[in-house]
Amino acid sequence: MGRLEDGRPFLAMKLIKGRTLADLLAGKPAPDLDRYLGHFEQACQAIAYAHAKGVVHRDLTPSNVIVSEGGRVQVIDWGWRRCWRRRSPGRRGPTRATAAARRK
Repeated sequence: MGRLEDGRPFLAMKLIKGRTLADLLAGKPAPDLDRYLGHFEQACQAIAYAHAKGVVHRDLTPSNVIVSEGGRVQVIDWGWRRCWRRRSPGRRGPTRATAAARRK
């Protein structure tokens, strides 16, 4: 994130050259299950990291997992995510910002 010279904000995102996991799984011949298990594990690690930070994806599908040409996995499309914060010891709930966004 940054600002242009005229003050307008911008967001730069990484370009990922690859295919969605959905496309790869639908391909012929039958997918190499050992390789795809590795992709699944990487996606799980990304989601576990987000959960540890209080973020829930809410739309995790094979179409939202990109596998780069080198085999690196990126979870994309976080538009439906929900952010959580601690309300009291042992309990979690939506942040006020998330609750306000849901009402719109």
